[in-house]
Amino acid sequence: MIKSRPRYLNLLKIHLPITGIVSILHRISGILLFCFIPVFIGTLKYSLFSEITFQNIQYFIYKPFITLLLFIFILVLMQHFFAGLRFLLMDLDCAMDKFSSQKTAQISLLLSVVSTLAIMWGIYA
Repeated sequence: MIKSRPRYLNLLKIHLPITGIVSILHRISGILLFCFIPVFIGTLKYSLFSEITFQNIQYFIYKPFITLLLFIFILVLMQHFFAGLRFLLMDLDCAMDKFSSQKTAQISLLLSVVSTLAIMWGIYA
């Protein structure tokens, strides 16, 4: 019996459920966080040289491009954190049915966006 397989996989036509989206975002955010490590260690090292270098970094983060990068980093960090909590709950056999799994996925996405906006408001207000 020969099964006919698709010749290509059109990712734009696949309707992934929100639980799958959160899972993929969790993996991507983990990779991005790993890539951000050298940047933030270098920034921390530079900021600890003197008070002047610390003030330079404070001035630097108010530039629009750096603000955008900081927003993306905080969003990635919050998404990874809340999705990780969701997966830890699933490891404890909580929220394993379809309905509660979808709700926890929605809540984790909502909390990541709300906490990112709160943190950015705290930094730039």
